[in-house]
Amino acid sequence: MFSIGKIFTLIIILLVITFIFKILSKKRKSSKVKDPKNLDVSKCPSCGVWTSEKICTNNNCPFDN
Repeated sequence: MFSIGKIFTLIIILLVITFIFKILSKKRKSSKVKDPKNLDVSKCPSCGVWTSEKICTNNNCPFDN
């Protein structure tokens, strides 16, 4: 039948499994976040706006839009 030792052991095992899943889910979420230092952007030489496009996306830029 059930004893205090078996119930306590079962609770400990469930807590360990829960913490392992929490740690793994945090690692998965953090790996999906992009590192802002590795973005492929360039600065427009005329207006100074940073963009990921090949040409400047600023509508008020005097550079050839």
